[in-house]
Amino acid sequence: MCIITQTDMAVCKAKAEDSEGIIDHIRDIETVEIAIFVRECLDGDYKVSLRSKEYADVAQLAQDFGGGGHVRAAGFKITMDLQKLCDALITSAKEMISLYEEN
Repeated sequence: MCIITQTDMAVCKAKAEDSEGIIDHIRDIETVEIAIFVRECLDGDYKVSLRSKEYADVAQLAQDFGGGGHVRAAGFKITMDLQKLCDALITSAKEMISLYEEN
């Protein structure tokens, strides 16, 4: 999981489009099945991008948070406390991976 806040963006003098592609770098890590990228938006909401490598259905994960997408690429935007969001995402991703590992 990677998180970028508006403070991070300001310190780096970055724009939202500068963060495009980060999710793909996370997914490219050998041991990663589900990549999660959380970026704070100007309005205080969070944009979450999800990618999977081989078996996890990140569209289902996104749907659980009101979003959507495809099996290997999905996302959503949400208003939520950052720590609670991260905890919920990690819990959901672990549950999804454990379901696939059992089969």
